[in-house]
Amino acid sequence: MTKEYITIGVFGDTHGNSDAIRLAVKRIGPADLYIHLGDYVRDVIGLAGETGKRVIRVRGNCDLYENAPEERVVRIGGLKFLITHGHKYRVKYGMARLRRRAEEVKADAVIYGHTHCAETSFEDGRVYFNPGSIAEPRSGQRPTYGVIRISGKKIVPMTYTLD
Repeated sequence: MTKEYITIGVFGDTHGNSDAIRLAVKRIGPADLYIHLGDYVRDVIGLAGETGKRVIRVRGNCDLYENAPEERVVRIGGLKFLITHGHKYRVKYGMARLRRRAEEVKADAVIYGHTHCAETSFEDGRVYFNPGSIAEPRSGQRPTYGVIRISGKKIVPMTYTLD
């Protein structure tokens, strides 16, 4: 029997709260891979060993000495994902730069962080997903993490609260 969908756990702006990541992983249940969007990427260093799953990491503005790229363009389930922290594209001040980059790389989905606010939008046939912050949410939000499910060409991002 083949699996009907791919499940991805997504965390951003964890700022040293690896316990919150472990709790989210437990709540997500079986996942195919995990993505950390920067600002304390070291929080997921042991996650691959603990889960036996691939962990994709990108460096955020608080990860100056970490060995991870600032962005990645990867194929997951046959779809192209642009994964970035977001500071490089000044996402706190608007999405124009990130949209241009998504168009350049012909991404099907963009996963980003930096704002500490969970957001999901669908524009020009593309998914934009920010899971918020699991450790230091802003704008009155609660601690959040994300789950993305991919089934065929369909990308379904979901945000969950940790508390």
